[in-house]
Amino acid sequence: LYLRRNLSKKSRKPNRINKRCYASSHDIRSSFIEYFGQNGHQHIASSNLTPKNDPTLLFTNSGMVQFKNYYLGIEQPPIRNAVTVQKCLRISGKHNDIDNIGETDRHQTFFEMMGNFSFGGYGKADAIYYAMQYLTKVLGLPKSNLYVSVLKGDNDTENIWKTQENIPIERILKLGEEDNFWSMGDSGPCGPCSEIFWGQKDGNGKLELLEIWNLVFMEYNKSGDKLEKLENTFIDTGMGLERLASILQNKKNVFDIDTMAPLRDLLLQILTNIGDKDPKNVEKCLRIMMDHIRTITLLLSEGLLPDNKSRGSILRRLIRRSVNASYQMGERGPMLYYLVPIVVKTLGNWYPELKNAEQHAGGILYNEEVEVHELYQKGERDLLKYFRNTSQPKERDIFNIKNAYGLPDSLLTGISDNFGYNIDFSNFDSFKEEHQKVSSNWKKSTKDTLSDQFLQWKNNSVKTLYNGNDLRNLKGESIINANPIIEDNFMYLSVFPCAFYAESGGQVGDEGVIDINGKIYPVLNTLSIYEDGIALKVDISEDQNIAKNLKNGDIISYEVDTHKRNDTAKNHTATHILHNGLKKILGNHVNQCGSLVSPTKLRFDFSHKGALSEEEIILVEKYVNDKIRSSCDVSAKIQKYEEIDNNVISLFGEKYPNEVRVVTVDDVGAELCKGSHVKNTSDIIYFKITGQSSVSRSVRRIEAVTGFHAFEYVENLLCKVNKVSNMVKSHDCITNSVQKLIAERNELKTEVNELKKLLCEKENYDYDEIKYKGYPIRVYDIPGKGFDELSQISLQMEKNNTSSKHRNTCIISDEKIVVWSNYLHSGELLKDILGTIGGRGGGKPTYAQGILINPVEAKTKLSYFYEE
Repeated sequence: LYLRRNLSKKSRKPNRINKRCYASSHDIRSSFIEYFGQNGHQHIASSNLTPKNDPTLLFTNSGMVQFKNYYLGIEQPPIRNAVTVQKCLRISGKHNDIDNIGETDRHQTFFEMMGNFSFGGYGKADAIYYAMQYLTKVLGLPKSNLYVSVLKGDNDTENIWKTQENIPIERILKLGEEDNFWSMGDSGPCGPCSEIFWGQKDGNGKLELLEIWNLVFMEYNKSGDKLEKLENTFIDTGMGLERLASILQNKKNVFDIDTMAPLRDLLLQILTNIGDKDPKNVEKCLRIMMDHIRTITLLLSEGLLPDNKSRGSILRRLIRRSVNASYQMGERGPMLYYLVPIVVKTLGNWYPELKNAEQHAGGILYNEEVEVHELYQKGERDLLKYFRNTSQPKERDIFNIKNAYGLPDSLLTGISDNFGYNIDFSNFDSFKEEHQKVSSNWKKSTKDTLSDQFLQWKNNSVKTLYNGNDLRNLKGESIINANPIIEDNFMYLSVFPCAFYAESGGQVGDEGVIDINGKIYPVLNTLSIYEDGIALKVDISEDQNIAKNLKNGDIISYEVDTHKRNDTAKNHTATHILHNGLKKILGNHVNQCGSLVSPTKLRFDFSHKGALSEEEIILVEKYVNDKIRSSCDVSAKIQKYEEIDNNVISLFGEKYPNEVRVVTVDDVGAELCKGSHVKNTSDIIYFKITGQSSVSRSVRRIEAVTGFHAFEYVENLLCKVNKVSNMVKSHDCITNSVQKLIAERNELKTEVNELKKLLCEKENYDYDEIKYKGYPIRVYDIPGKGFDELSQISLQMEKNNTSSKHRNTCIISDEKIVVWSNYLHSGELLKDILGTIGGRGGGKPTYAQGILINPVEAKTKLSYFYEE
């Protein structure tokens, strides 16, 4: 029974690539892909670590993620069998190994998963056969060291291992569903799995098992508590490259293999103060930095940036954990960015996006490191102030300071020891649980998913040909090649060919009109719904019955809005020139981090620390306008991706097809781009920057306009300048007159503040007193004050109150509230108060401020505020 195969005998013959064992990680990857390629599997490149069409996942955590819709039956697989080496992260959700990093020999946040997949091409017997042939024949691993596990009661799989592969019964482990049954969720494809382990005895003769390969046999469809047999078995396997490499390279842990050891070597050169530190903690910190730097660099290479929400918050957390580890090793400044070139060198040949992003990733990481060390310095000052002003330190307060600044435990203990206080860190775990909301904050985005009707288009292979780069095609006729989709007052059409540009690459979708039987309907937008799938969003609010009369094969007339298309093309070409100009003026560290190209304006996000000076803005504008006046030709051509020149700019995080479009602006440069462009830079007419802002610490944003929109902007500016000149009665020296007015205003403001300060010193305010945790708190009601004035009043009160009994104070001024204390954590105290009387706010241990929702109600409720 088990000898009957889905594939021919010839294809099942093991293909030994070489007689030697494949030791290097590069050779292991190559041998895996080559072996399965010779056995009827198509190589599919790794997808990104940030899945684009699966909002249920923060990060790609296994090889099957990019094939998920095939298993769920949402999409029809175009191939029967596939092989991949997939970039994977285990740092969120149920697959979260971050807290294990450094504690074990095998856990990593980033790892490479090698896998073979079959979508009805073969079953479990062949999957097991392929796995054993690769391990024992291609790699030369002794079968005697291989152990396997099966689901308890899965006699079918057990018999395959015994009869087909001759694995003795004592090396077959029978485990429960928790270990050996896999499912996507509460419903959908599922089935038993079988794991392969490498078994080796330690120095004491005890057998140690290391899981290296998991074979999942999706034989059932789960619906509630019922399991229904699928018509075909789906195969999903995954093997960790790093674990396999540790076996083949005879290393005791994954941190000593060929792709990791160079990181350790460089760290030991950089870290010069580890000689007197605990060796166990040194090893843990080294492993954290070695592991995290690979994850950080890969995420940055895909265009992800550190921030305080969703995926970006986890990237920032990884950076801060790494800096924390370096701090424990005695480093007091940026150093992790030195490791980025090592990651590029060890992984860049397999993941080429790393090579393009080396400078970008290093720059972003350096800036983040600087920020973390600055936070540590601020946190250290607050912690010192807390201990100096507190006779009875509270661990909750210490944790709040630690959490606010991400302070290392070594810094906490160093300061607390100097004040004779021993911190009990066992309480910190419960405090930490209250603050951990990383994965739960991720919300589904409808933008990331396709509706069922669009998926039906995709499954029916509905594709179109975009021909809108040829301006002669912006008006004409097209054939409807799919049944229209109706949602509310909109109809979505797929037409062949399509001259409307679909929203992508930062450029907005085209607008225009279509003519159906002599009646005109507006096209409001053009959407890219999948590769080669374009949908025209048509407004049918005036005639919702039109869709009923349309069918596949009907011919429509169309016209793209050429005015908006031309204005968009001006802004897109100007964006390319701007990108090049920023590199020349600010430096090669500048890389695109995002963009928006519309008919009315352009927006360009780029990696750079700090705002551009007025002189730099002028230089950038001059560079772009010089290129416009130089009448540089703009051309585009299709090339094979592997043949493009290294100087051609490509974007981080983009997955490019085999053939790409290269847009070249003479005397400027070339970029990979599918968008609309002018024929000559003189068509842009004029370029003007309208503003700059900060996206994050390491990313700046420039907004600009071109053409007649730029002229309108300049005219409006001149109009405002004329108004100001008339107001100050000066036409030749407007800036001098304005500066004089500002100086006079600042002088008056200083005088007013001094007078307010004197009033604070002389004025006595009435107060009420409440109890909180046994401490008296004075509550003042002082109307008509701003936060600056309240801060001055609080400082004066603190100065006047020499008695320790009254150094906890709350002031209410209309809807504003401030709290400060030298015994309690002011921020936590304010949150407790606002939780009772209604409001929002927060602050540091020694000072906090907030806003009341209903001041009148708040004062009434506050009079009842006390702790039993």
